[in-house]
Amino acid sequence: MINAKSLKNAKKLIIFCAVLLIMAQNITLKSSAFAPDAEIYSHGVFMVNLDTDLTVFKKNEFETVYPASTTKIMTALVVLDNVSDLNTPVVVTNAMNTGFGENPNFTGAGVADFAVGQENLTYADCLYALMVHSACDAANILAYSVGGDIPTFVEMMNQKAAELGAVKTNFANPHGLHQKNNYSCAYDMFLITRHAYEKYPQFMEIANTTTYELPENSRNAYPYSIHNTNRLIRNFEGNSHFYEFARGVKTGSMNWFYDVDTGEYSEGNFCLVSTASRGGYTYMLVTLGAPFHKIDSPSYSNPPTDNMSDRALYAYDDHLSLYRWAFSTLEYQSVLSADDVISQVAVRNGQEADRVQLKPARDYNTLLPNNLDGTAILRDITLFDEEVEAPVAKGDVLGYVELKLMGETLIDGRIDLVAATDVQKSTTAEVAQKIAGIFSETWFKVGAGIIVVLIIFVTILRIMKKSSNKNRNNRKIRR
Repeated sequence: MINAKSLKNAKKLIIFCAVLLIMAQNITLKSSAFAPDAEIYSHGVFMVNLDTDLTVFKKNEFETVYPASTTKIMTALVVLDNVSDLNTPVVVTNAMNTGFGENPNFTGAGVADFAVGQENLTYADCLYALMVHSACDAANILAYSVGGDIPTFVEMMNQKAAELGAVKTNFANPHGLHQKNNYSCAYDMFLITRHAYEKYPQFMEIANTTTYELPENSRNAYPYSIHNTNRLIRNFEGNSHFYEFARGVKTGSMNWFYDVDTGEYSEGNFCLVSTASRGGYTYMLVTLGAPFHKIDSPSYSNPPTDNMSDRALYAYDDHLSLYRWAFSTLEYQSVLSADDVISQVAVRNGQEADRVQLKPARDYNTLLPNNLDGTAILRDITLFDEEVEAPVAKGDVLGYVELKLMGETLIDGRIDLVAATDVQKSTTAEVAQKIAGIFSETWFKVGAGIIVVLIIFVTILRIMKKSSNKNRNNRKIRR
């Protein structure tokens, strides 16, 4: 037989299980509302809808990662900032080979096969070689041509990063070959790329070029072609990662990293920055630190071999997964209208109303998964006062509303709440206020007059007393 205590315990257990179920549902919703139904391999991710500046997906976006050749995005940006005519010739000296043979991280660097002493090369040629072919010799030529030497140019890169708010970024070279103090994060790389994307149309023109012809030199008797390293934008046989809606921007990869201090090797990574446009929406996606090799590949020898048979392409998988999810799932929806009545505030001494309705100061639209609608957005209302004094003018800001999804305020989701109508002060209250003002003014004048009279009276008394004392003293002297 179930006693009262057992029944009570059973109720507690049921309530506890219900709470756990609700929490589980909330956790599932929070993790899936803005997330693709696919594994994301990259360590750091930052994805933004450029039309609305809304972040739609992020993962470890502030954690630093070795960016490899995505470093060249900043190199290109500094060049574009400092060179007005890209058809200006550059000087090709042996300095372009600086450092490539000095440590294992720099050996086998990708180059564009430029020749020392070549005189028919321009800044434009070097930028195409830099961004299309990821040529490290082009990075050095540009650094020397713009900065005078590599350290000065690297300082310019870091100054630009600081100017853009990329505070978790430090560059050590213009090409991205591995050095411990050459690092960035997904968010910073987004800031850098977006700035180049928005400021310089030629940046995307270069970054989205699939094939470019370089001029002949002493190493190449005829003009020769270079091809983009970004599989998202190159449609060739056997490439399953081509994405017709993608444009640019830059790859970056190293199969392993060598620590010059310890002499140890570690797993390399693959980084990728791209954009994609479809159906009126444009996204920019940064992924940093995807494993270079297949996750189940054997351990490396030390030093590792250069066998590329177990190379993975996880960064491309991530970009395809995220773009397909965003374009098929996210829709621009109306969440709040400037005609909506959101709240109301009590009004003291109002002529016709004792309350005034509050409406949003503007419409609010945002991207939402199509399995959600505007009702999934919670409205957190804050009123400056529970009651206000008439008169109230239409448009007066009396509070604000914050729009939240899964407990987080949406970007630009704080909106002023304004009075929907005028509320005049009631005639009785206005008359009473005027009378009170008159009395207040009269009593102020009377009080001020009394004070003045008292001051004059006291002053006269002091003069009379002083005069009396003087006469008394004079009489004493005559005696």
